[in-house]
Amino acid sequence: MSTFVMTYRTAGSLRMQPLPAHTLEAAWNCAFDVAERMGCRACSFGVHRAAKG
Repeated sequence: MSTFVMTYRTAGSLRMQPLPAHTLEAAWNCAFDVAERMGCRACSFGVHRAAKG
């Protein structure tokens, strides 16, 4: 399993959310779920590999 991070902005600050996932595709799916739970339908975010485990 690899660790990916979701980066996003809230109120002018850059935030990061760890996303443990097996693939980049799975990390993106998780990031979309996180954004929906935050109520952020049109927010901007990215997903990047942080570490490989």
